[in-house]
Amino acid sequence: MDGHPMTFVFHYGGNFKNNGGGSLIYEPDNTKLLMGVEEDTLDVFYVNNYYKELKCDKATGCLWKVPGMSLELGLRKLEFDADMLEMVRDCRRNNNIINLYFEHGVSKPHLVDFISEEDDDVVLPNPHHTPL
Repeated sequence: MDGHPMTFVFHYGGNFKNNGGGSLIYEPDNTKLLMGVEEDTLDVFYVNNYYKELKCDKATGCLWKVPGMSLELGLRKLEFDADMLEMVRDCRRNNNIINLYFEHGVSKPHLVDFISEEDDDVVLPNPHHTPL
């Protein structure tokens, strides 16, 4: 497919969360433009691994937002070549601009000095449990 170079707007370093009013937001929302993207040299692995270029912690996924839709309804996973083709079509329909979001997993352990048995969100190991 021929076409003008595309611009990717990468959103990185944040997490998806509810803003309290029922809308999904990505926070903190760091952005980086990648301009001049040529369709014929584009592949899923390059886009999914672009978080490394942004000096981010491990990304667990990459999603694009369908132009004109909210985050709640418009996010699509970018995993396969068919997804890439659909994303490029959306980009072309949106003046060659598309928004991509990285999902980030926990990459650094959170060290805790003290955990009490009263902590509701902590699961303490059972010393009497034998692994299978």
